[in-house]
Amino acid sequence: MVFESRLRKDADGEIGRGRTDSICLEIKRLESQVDFEIMRGPIRKAGSKQGLRALPKISRRKKLIEVYKRKKEEERIIPLHAYQMQQNWIKWSPLLGRGMEKSIEWGKIMTKLSARLVKFMMNGRQNTLPSPDNLKRWNVKAGKEFKCGLCSQTFVTAAHILAGCPYVINKENKAPGTDRYTWRHNSVLSVIRKHLKKKIQQVNSSVKKAPRKKEIIFVKEGQKLKQRPEAQKPLGMLDKAQDLEYDFDLPAERKRSYQMHQKVCATTFIPDGYLVSHVEKKCVVIELTCPMEERMDYWHLLKKNKYQEELTSDVYSIYYLIVEVGARGVLPITLRKEMRKMGLSKKEANSVVEECKLMATRCSFVIWCQRFNPEFTATEMKI
Repeated sequence: MVFESRLRKDADGEIGRGRTDSICLEIKRLESQVDFEIMRGPIRKAGSKQGLRALPKISRRKKLIEVYKRKKEEERIIPLHAYQMQQNWIKWSPLLGRGMEKSIEWGKIMTKLSARLVKFMMNGRQNTLPSPDNLKRWNVKAGKEFKCGLCSQTFVTAAHILAGCPYVINKENKAPGTDRYTWRHNSVLSVIRKHLKKKIQQVNSSVKKAPRKKEIIFVKEGQKLKQRPEAQKPLGMLDKAQDLEYDFDLPAERKRSYQMHQKVCATTFIPDGYLVSHVEKKCVVIELTCPMEERMDYWHLLKKNKYQEELTSDVYSIYYLIVEVGARGVLPITLRKEMRKMGLSKKEANSVVEECKLMATRCSFVIWCQRFNPEFTATEMKI
């Protein structure tokens, strides 16, 4: 009654001197939006079953708060598009799901990382690193030509230094040893290998349980079921076999020449790793890329199409695990989802994501610090 009375007065213009709106009028507009969304139903924006989906049970009050928060979030994000540089992270990739903006890792960043690494991380994500193009933009030493310390190109960007320098790609990559971009890639791949190896050892040593049969539970009239049977934990892709073999293209841990398992697919293609079960006739092909966040979509589609065409088998069912870890340490949601499909728990999948973020950021920081050093030496990085 109080709300309706206040709403009528606000609608008649009695909202107070100097005010252009009122809380009651705002709630009324939000209620119209809530009514429309309830009538339309929620929309599934990703996955194979895109479109309308079943409406979850949620009170009208919670729905109203949800719509209000979403509106305020949009009002916060929209002005960022007016910036020329600092808003690049918003449009990096649809695969990121605006993960940087929604990330809850800021507490860990401020307490567990060094001040220099935090400074690099923040400036890298906002495109404010002192790269040659920014030094020119900021008019530092006017008239001076700032060059890349390796290839001598003028006014290059931070993306050029972190992931696209021709000197590294064409010269350092062909020299003995590991170039800096491959070193970062292998460091991140070693994190994924560590967690998958632990899961594989756990699966191979476990006792295979027979699938539980569905039981019919009868309850007398007027009584309630006292205790529901425990739901069987869904099996991951790795939990269905106990003969798993694996191999990764990591030079530091390789004792023989690496190649794709020829029993699965006779090919000269070399993925970053594979897992295979000869009993279940299943193979997981792993391919990792560490590009700049702006190029994640391009590399994901390129690698996916490439391996789906080249790595095929009439006997084994092949699953393609294509993941990307950004050079700035930003990840799309695909890595966490893929780790969950492999059978890792939510906590284990989160550990993989956090360690890959930290590893990629640390390696990129080293690459940035060594941007004037053509004699790069790869060293082992551990988390």
